[in-house]
Amino acid sequence: MNSLALKLPIPSGDEPTELTDWCEAHLLLSGEKYVSRSKLRSLLRNTVFIDAAEGPNDLSPSDLDIALEMIVAEVERRSRHGGAQYPFAVESSRTGVSVADGPHRVTYGFLLFICVSRDMRVQKRQKEVDESFDLLVLQSLRGYLGSGAQALRFGSPASGERPTKFRDAVRWLAGELGLGLGRGDARSHSGDGGADIVAWVPFADKREGFLVVLAQCTVQLEWHNKGKDIVLDRWRGWVDFGKDPTTCLAVPFAVAPGYAAWDEVRRTTHIVFDRIRLMRQLPPLPDTLFRDVRKWVRKEAKTLGGSLDAFA
Repeated sequence: MNSLALKLPIPSGDEPTELTDWCEAHLLLSGEKYVSRSKLRSLLRNTVFIDAAEGPNDLSPSDLDIALEMIVAEVERRSRHGGAQYPFAVESSRTGVSVADGPHRVTYGFLLFICVSRDMRVQKRQKEVDESFDLLVLQSLRGYLGSGAQALRFGSPASGERPTKFRDAVRWLAGELGLGLGRGDARSHSGDGGADIVAWVPFADKREGFLVVLAQCTVQLEWHNKGKDIVLDRWRGWVDFGKDPTTCLAVPFAVAPGYAAWDEVRRTTHIVFDRIRLMRQLPPLPDTLFRDVRKWVRKEAKTLGGSLDAFA
């Protein structure tokens, strides 16, 4: 795990989420399948704690061991909550971290690299991943809603069968849902009303009165207010849902258990998907989507200075 060639941001030495993302990215980009605790300690010492000393304002070498334990504990937490789709694991003796073979490390790498790639944000290349991220969320949302769930991408710019103009797109969406139009005026623009994905669980009788979910998907760093992009008062005027739909916010970030804005987020939207929740609910991706995800992951791994072995 040679850190010198990798273009990864150096995380805070006392933030478990940042430290663990950094560790996971290193392991994937190294092409190795395992990193021992001692090797990880050495890597931390030579990067995050390179200036560690004993001065009053310096990081103490003992902080390094605390950071190492934070990483191990966070990987264990993610493994418990992410299930088999989470590709990393702490060895039973807690002597190191391993990454499994298989497609999950490609999918997880996609979500992870969106978060850790500084070049992508500096170069403003987020649009490269917007549609693929939307479609990945679509798959996770269908997995979460269970058998019979249907979903489509409504996000802008339009893709698939969605009409470009918003007014036409709303009419098309209402038809897909089997619902009538609302009494409000859907202006003729090219937006999406904050809903990148629409999912629903119809009944066999095809009557109204079923669950509908409007999902906002974002890769923006400042994401915690994005759930407010879906304004139900407006949507009620565009489509006759009967009762208001459920709202969802999906992000590629691993949200820490102690995230300060969590209470505000959960009161803004009904369902919150972070990286670990997305992976837990994710079924095997359709071939076309997996190829697109893998293509971007390989390109970004190269940009980050890493090996492509994990994504062959």
